[in-house]
Amino acid sequence: MKKEKLPRGFWRAPNGSLRVLIRIKGFPPAVRTFKLHADTISERKRQLVEAELWAAEARRKLYGGDAAVASADRAMTLGDALRLYAREGLSSRPANRRKDMLRIEAVLRDEIASRRIASLTLPDLATYRDLLIHRDFERRIRAAIEAAEQSPEGRARQTRLRLLLALRREARRADGEASGDLRRQIARIESEEGIGPVARTTISNRMQLINRAMKFAAQTNHGVPQIAGLSMPASSPGRTRRPSADELEALLSQGAVEHPLLPFLIRLAVTTGLRRERLLELRTSHLQDLSDGRKAIVFPPSAGR
Repeated sequence: MKKEKLPRGFWRAPNGSLRVLIRIKGFPPAVRTFKLHADTISERKRQLVEAELWAAEARRKLYGGDAAVASADRAMTLGDALRLYAREGLSSRPANRRKDMLRIEAVLRDEIASRRIASLTLPDLATYRDLLIHRDFERRIRAAIEAAEQSPEGRARQTRLRLLLALRREARRADGEASGDLRRQIARIESEEGIGPVARTTISNRMQLINRAMKFAAQTNHGVPQIAGLSMPASSPGRTRRPSADELEALLSQGAVEHPLLPFLIRLAVTTGLRRERLLELRTSHLQDLSDGRKAIVFPPSAGR
């Protein structure tokens, strides 16, 4: 008969019972025995599933404070897990080891490294991932501002890039509640100024390293909660380019045939990135006079949410 593989801390008694011992340094041990009601494959599977569920719940309760804590092990932080992984878990290949050490040092400089692993959740890691994405965009925008030539065209580009920087910060402050128009305006300026997609591989590698360090700490400390790795957010399926001059001219010509107002609306859509629904919402009350004689479209703050 093939030898049964059981998780760490599980063992089977001669009578078929499954015994589970949860031993975590700094916590009182938790022990339970699960009886085998019939010596069948399906019953053994049911017994094992029941034992694993109990073990997971026991660990959660221990780290949640439902048992007396005798030492500071419960306070293991993500930084502690990363340092442990750096000492004992890194690849033996020098190139891989060097890259992982750089990633670990980068994470240790961030606030998340001081968070207790027991309190970390998947949304916390998602927030950190989004912070890395925001930083990557800011870094490339600042590099483009510095690289812009000191000419009228270069200064105009710097102005647009600084506007892009301000808009991205406004969207981040909105914490996921940014209006659709704001997101489209950001995407339009990024497309016009050649600010490419986020460095997905770099950020993904850092998040995978965090996950590996947490898993290593779980194996070493018998019960540090593990959190599944995060994937990068899906890219927007929206537009990838702007219409060429010839295409725009064809649209304007055909629009004039369909309705006299269409050319104006097409130009407005191309210039501002407004969608059809927002164009149809336009009212004269949304127009405001600027000091230089131009007019601006100002929507209410709640519009487009």
